[in-house]
Amino acid sequence: MNTVRVGVIGVGHLGVHHARVYTEILGTRLVGVMDVDEAHAHDVAENLGVPAYTDLDRFLDETKPDALSIVVPTVKHLEVAKKAMERNIHLLIEKPVTASTEEAEELLNMHQRLLGAAGDSTMLICSETGWKHAGESVSAAVPSFENAARYLEDVYALSRKEDIEIIYFAALEEKWKNKYDDGYCHLINQELEPMSYAQAALNRIAEERGEAAP
Repeated sequence: MNTVRVGVIGVGHLGVHHARVYTEILGTRLVGVMDVDEAHAHDVAENLGVPAYTDLDRFLDETKPDALSIVVPTVKHLEVAKKAMERNIHLLIEKPVTASTEEAEELLNMHQRLLGAAGDSTMLICSETGWKHAGESVSAAVPSFENAARYLEDVYALSRKEDIEIIYFAALEEKWKNKYDDGYCHLINQELEPMSYAQAALNRIAEERGEAAP
């Protein structure tokens, strides 16, 4: 098995988890972390046994990662991603991918140009979505089992229309999230069939109301 060299740019609240998990995945090697907060970067790096950087170009050129997690503030996503893409580095960008749809289109167009220049038509874009069933609202998204079920049905319908592959997971599998909120779409576990995700929510609603499952 070839070892994938990975790095993390931005090791704050979420980035530190990216870095830690990379040290636990078979076939990956964390080659370094980068953050503008020098003291924090060194603390995280020392704990994980990797070098720390504060300069983006130096980090990319010296560690030569195959892949990166970009976990900086959203307004910096495009700037950082472009520098990495120019070096043909695969990217995992924390959501939202960019600060605007215009920036997202710029990033996508750049990716397509680079693929074309390399004579490669392969493109894989992954995203994450979900709807909370409890806890505080996120903007106009009101948490409830009903809303979560409807949203997931819409996502499933779109995936069939656009031929998008969906992988379902439950946030209960991400134990570190539990201390922040108790409403992270706790709808399924891994025993459920993938396409029963929205159905699981509807069944739960019916059960709570004493009604027959739809």
